[in-house]
Amino acid sequence: LSYVWGDPNDRVRVRINNSKVDLTRNLYNALVQIRDWRSSCESPGGAPDSTPPEPTPIALPLARVEWLWVDAICINQDDGVEKSKQVTRMGEIYGTAAQVVGWLGLPSPGIEDLGYELRRISSRVPDPVGLDIFRYRFADDIGADNFGQFGKAFADIVKREWFKRIWIVQESVLAKSEPILCVGRH
Repeated sequence: LSYVWGDPNDRVRVRINNSKVDLTRNLYNALVQIRDWRSSCESPGGAPDSTPPEPTPIALPLARVEWLWVDAICINQDDGVEKSKQVTRMGEIYGTAAQVVGWLGLPSPGIEDLGYELRRISSRVPDPVGLDIFRYRFADDIGADNFGQFGKAFADIVKREWFKRIWIVQESVLAKSEPILCVGRH
């Protein structure tokens, strides 16, 4: 998991393997969302003829995840020697990752709508031949009235703290496949 720790004073206590662990609220939000994505891919209990809910496209790659490496949980943050040793292994850790999830945080106004709109459009647009064609289709499909709103939401995403961290280079590039960047449920 690639994420920004967030406010170190805003913490949530959770139980992991029968141990109490204090997490930053941003990490807690990321783990709750990942749990929800994975749950959306599992078959519901109940009637044999019940249809499972449609998993989001983000949930599908996460359905196969057997374990998740999170620095704040996997490294003893109170042990300076262990932290120093583990920092030197970060390239190896992310380089062996089958998938990296980049958690950008909870959505601000407009981002949920942008996520739904991008999913709707991407399900209908074949592989674009060129960027100009994609821009035209995107702008044409969402309408001129919404284009400015979605532009602001996209700008909000790329201004997030995650993109300002130098560590994202190795966390994003070294994995075996391209990272999944997530804001809220999208």
